[in-house]
Amino acid sequence: MPTRLAPRRRALALLALAASSAKEGISRDRAMALLWPEVDTAGARNSLKQTVFAIRQALGAEVFDRASPNLRLNPREITVDLHHFEHALAAGAHEEAVGDYTGPFLDGFYLDLLEFDRWVERVRQRLDLGYARSLEILAVRARLRGEMSAAIHWYRRLVEHDPVSTSSVLGLMLTLAAAGEPLEALKYYLHHVTLLREEFDARPSPKIELAAERIRQELTYRPGGAMPSAPADESVDIADVPTPFSESPIVARRNSGPVRLPGRISGQTRLPGRMSGPTPLPGRNSGPFTLPTNPNGPTG
Repeated sequence: MPTRLAPRRRALALLALAASSAKEGISRDRAMALLWPEVDTAGARNSLKQTVFAIRQALGAEVFDRASPNLRLNPREITVDLHHFEHALAAGAHEEAVGDYTGPFLDGFYLDLLEFDRWVERVRQRLDLGYARSLEILAVRARLRGEMSAAIHWYRRLVEHDPVSTSSVLGLMLTLAAAGEPLEALKYYLHHVTLLREEFDARPSPKIELAAERIRQELTYRPGGAMPSAPADESVDIADVPTPFSESPIVARRNSGPVRLPGRISGQTRLPGRMSGPTPLPGRNSGPFTLPTNPNGPTG
């Protein structure tokens, strides 16, 4: 079983490499360097040839664009959400982009090959930043238009994506307070404080501390002393909100890491949405995915 697992995982990795470059694809030399660094050039070339042959058997002979000198997925046969996501980002279609994003690229998929895993991490970070940027733009634009419910929605998604981001948490707190939901703003503040303390032994940014203190003061000195109501099971005791830390360092935005190759694939064949474990490549063959051993098989 282990002898079949490694080739299958490298086949999935090769598909990811080809899918991540919609226009040019990936050169064979680059693919060999990333996926077979432990063998000589002749051995790597033969392994690549066999892997391409196996993918074509599983997904169809035209899965790779024969007109390209590189390994490039044929857009007439396979479409990938990753391409849609990047096109939407480039066009400024931010709501469409966040709809295409389904999570970290190749989440949980590793080959224990240094250069390949570094490449995956770079792509994850790039797509992660694009997604976060689109959410932030949507939130700010909604706030400027006075659409507070929409702004809160986008800020909440941004905080869910990266709960330790100072700008995201601050934006959500201020928007909630401006929308007349100060208790909800303080609940997010308390969650942020707890998360930083328990996970990183850190304190929030002074900007967040100042915002929380101002919200507390507004509640404390509200005319008539009336407090906004909140559901009993979600109420916040204002006395429990910590006072500002005078020397709190600004907590840098954490790399939320890893962007799964967005998984919805349309067309004649589908790539797996979460490339993890020994999942067989889907395609026209219903049987198990095995790599041919014939060294004289079709070339890549």
